[in-house]
Amino acid sequence: YFILSSIYMRQQEYDKCIKAINKYLTILEKIKSNPTEVLRIPYNNIQNAWHALTRLTIIYFEQNKDREGIKALNEAVSIAGDKNEPYLSIGKYFIEQNNFKLAEKILNIGLEDSPRSKRILYYVSELYENHNISDKALNYLKIILDIYPDEILAQYKIGLLHMKQIRYKAAIDVFKSLCSGPQ
Repeated sequence: YFILSSIYMRQQEYDKCIKAINKYLTILEKIKSNPTEVLRIPYNNIQNAWHALTRLTIIYFEQNKDREGIKALNEAVSIAGDKNEPYLSIGKYFIEQNNFKLAEKILNIGLEDSPRSKRILYYVSELYENHNISDKALNYLKIILDIYPDEILAQYKIGLLHMKQIRYKAAIDVFKSLCSGPQ
């Protein structure tokens, strides 16, 4: 059912996708509650539960059912090994679909939950940079540096953004600082 949900998702047959995901999650709960009745449990089936919930989240947000989307997202985050992964996975999906508004929304929800997440902060910064909203991209890189002052990649990206915005003096200062290393 997990694979079926993926196929239905790709075909944008959302009702079928939701049914397949719900069937998958129901079976998975039965397996987890009494594994002795199952001859063997493929390990990846248990790990795929959060992926299935990210699909539900995507469908609900695309259908403007934010309350259901938030519920599915919270469930995905609660069972994911890496709590940032559902936000990144869903954000990446919306980025690939050129849906800036939903990508921004999901990633910002992720930052509300994990405001110090370097990975989410980088994703948000790149989202803004790729949509030529350089000032916002720069702000998120600065947030990274506020939290992680020695983060060389953030410093480097700030220098590149300054170059892109024809702020050459600021870019020179950044790159000179990187070349001289920590003081």
